Amino acid sequence: MPTTSTLAIPYPDQTSPVDVAADLAALAAGVEAALGADTGWVNLTVSAGFSAVAGYTPQIRRRGAQVWVRGMVRYDSGAAYAPCLSIPAGYRPGVVTLLGVTATSDSKLPQMTVDT
Repeated sequence: MPTTSTLAIPYPDQTSPVDVAADLAALAAGVEAALGADTGWVNLTVSAGFSAVAGYTPQIRRRGAQVWVRGMVRYDSGAAYAPCLSIPAGYRPGVVTLLGVTATSDSKLPQMTVDT
């Protein structure tokens, strides 16, 4: 069965024997391989001076080159600009990245920077 030139995803052509189930299975496997392995949601460690908000445990997930972060932390005490959680190696970006965050109940403006 031929494959696409960029991602090597297999596809049937006019010379391929017709086997719809096998062709779809090969196509699905090729797409999964091109997207990369899915880590599933992994809990993140909250740093001292912060706590996870009940029901919103900070988590991270990677599929191929894409990474998602979800959850909520609350500042309890400590120094300004302290890290609120640790992102494991393999999930970090190649460059320092500034993320938008939301604050509630006080006048402090939060900032989240993801380091390499």
